[in-house]
Amino acid sequence: MTKEPTLERIWEARRKIYEQCENDPQKLVEYYMQLQKQNPERLLGQLEKRRRLNHKSIGKQLSVTSA
Repeated sequence: MTKEPTLERIWEARRKIYEQCENDPQKLVEYYMQLQKQNPERLLGQLEKRRRLNHKSIGKQLSVTSA
């Protein structure tokens, strides 16, 4: 398996976070939920972008199929 440095760093960060949560899935979920509360604009901003993109692509599909 080829080592990908970026993926290795991500996996290592995830392992450390999980260890800090005592390898407890419930604590891990609570940790991420707390992060979402502290940074709601990051999550909501991404969701809004996706919604806009989906609406645009649906509009394009409708105009192509109705033509």
